[in-house]
Amino acid sequence: MVSKRKIGTLWVVWLLVWPTILWFSYHNYYIHIDQIFDIILFAVFMVLVSYFPLKINNYQVFFTNGISMVVFLMFGLFVEIILVQIVIVIVLINVGVRFKDSYRFPLNMLSIALVSLVSAEVFYLAGGNHGAMFYESPTQLFATVLYGLSIIFFNLVFNKIIERFFYNRRFRIFGDEDRWEFMTLLFVLPVGYVLYILYAEIGTAGIFYLGVPFVFISIIIQLLYSHQELNNYLSKTSMIGHLLTKNLLKEEVYDIFMEELKELIKTDYIRVFIEEEGELKLVRFYNFDQSMTPNKERLRKNNAFSKIVWETEEPLFFTRSKEWRDFVDPGRYKDIESVISLPIEYDNEIIGVVTVASRQKYKFEKFHVEILDILTTYLGIAIQNAKNHELTKLESSIDGLTQIYNYKYFENVISSYEENLHLNEEISHYSVILLDIDLFKQVNDTYGHEAGNEILHELASRLSVIVEDKGLLARFGGEEFAIFLPDFTAEKARKVAKEIRDNIKERNFIVQNHILDQTEPQEVAITVSIGIATYPDHCESLLELIRHADRAMYVGAKNKGRDRIALYGENE
Repeated sequence: MVSKRKIGTLWVVWLLVWPTILWFSYHNYYIHIDQIFDIILFAVFMVLVSYFPLKINNYQVFFTNGISMVVFLMFGLFVEIILVQIVIVIVLINVGVRFKDSYRFPLNMLSIALVSLVSAEVFYLAGGNHGAMFYESPTQLFATVLYGLSIIFFNLVFNKIIERFFYNRRFRIFGDEDRWEFMTLLFVLPVGYVLYILYAEIGTAGIFYLGVPFVFISIIIQLLYSHQELNNYLSKTSMIGHLLTKNLLKEEVYDIFMEELKELIKTDYIRVFIEEEGELKLVRFYNFDQSMTPNKERLRKNNAFSKIVWETEEPLFFTRSKEWRDFVDPGRYKDIESVISLPIEYDNEIIGVVTVASRQKYKFEKFHVEILDILTTYLGIAIQNAKNHELTKLESSIDGLTQIYNYKYFENVISSYEENLHLNEEISHYSVILLDIDLFKQVNDTYGHEAGNEILHELASRLSVIVEDKGLLARFGGEEFAIFLPDFTAEKARKVAKEIRDNIKERNFIVQNHILDQTEPQEVAITVSIGIATYPDHCESLLELIRHADRAMYVGAKNKGRDRIALYGENE
């Protein structure tokens, strides 16, 4: 964002310098304004050419320099500056510059006027003259070539100065947009010189003979670049699709899609919504100024671009705000002009919406819609692949009876913490609680294995409530359960163990499917023996916690009468 101080300074400088340049060029340089009709024709052709710029990323390269060079050679610096300034104003109005960005008018008008002034001085130093009688002179040709090169060079210099000191942007000395502008000017300026010769020979008719083809040349160059740009988009889209579909984690899929989309379609706003529980949840977003963080936003149907697409299952494509403001609240989207919003589909179902928007009118073309449609198809496939992978992984990690994690998953989590121990320096202690139902064989013998399974399932539910998000709960096999508690000291772990022991001892378990003669449900009283081990108090590695907690449970609890809580090394 440009500071208000810079904008204010710019307006003051423009008000002082720009009129001075006009006055200076009028009184101190060659001027010929007798042929007003021809000047108007040149102005018309300059405006027409400006409507067909070459778009490179967020930059636009215009082909007006060839015509403006003829105006300079025939009518002088003052007329050339006036016509170019008119074109600048028309171009900025056409691209939809908003009031808060109106500083672009003085910025562009001032920089281009300075380029014209400095380039004119180079022309005069090289011995150049104005008018029709000098076009055959080698000196005139030489001076004109230097004039054209000066326009290229000083325009590049002023643009880099503006980027660095006005916008505070990093820049490359000779980026893609500079290379394209240089190449097009090398092509356009000779055509402009031919127009100068033709105009010098036959007058007004020469403007039409070469001016009209000049406009068509601008259109053809734009079409050629658009074709190349489309091929580049398709190539990058294929690469993005490959990256998306080979990843099997949803969060990684979202990250890759967002980062690649930001690079591919350089725009101001991006929203990626995924359907969850009948609503659209915002999973990724991008704002050009990062002024918002709507990370908890959810959408219901019948509102805004993404919601409309979700409800209608049809894409939206707008090139300016006038096209959408009748059915979307314009007050909510004051800065937006161009919009593309597409559904994310998989197996004929809408699973999300992607919306991109720009503050610039006519930012997007139809091929952008087609490219985004391909990308959303890749995204839908990648999301479903990730969901299937995560479901398979979850199913292999869950104990079938109790629906909590199994022993293998529990061990993997502790191993992962061990590997990343140096990254979690803020966590000083880790504890493991291991518990075993006392005399569970007798319970099975008395009430039957189905009743035992009911008790195991109910115990897992109670433990889940107690543990909540404190740590990880798993069934270790049989009647044993394990709890991993990161950032828990031995004393904090003992309090959790006591809450578990009291809950089990004070509340009997109700079993429906038992083998007793009675048909009514039976109450079963059970107790548990609990062992606790803590890192680094009791071991030098997290991987030793399970073994030490197991020893505490058997040596310190079961062997001393059961229904006890034992800390590793305590009373052994």
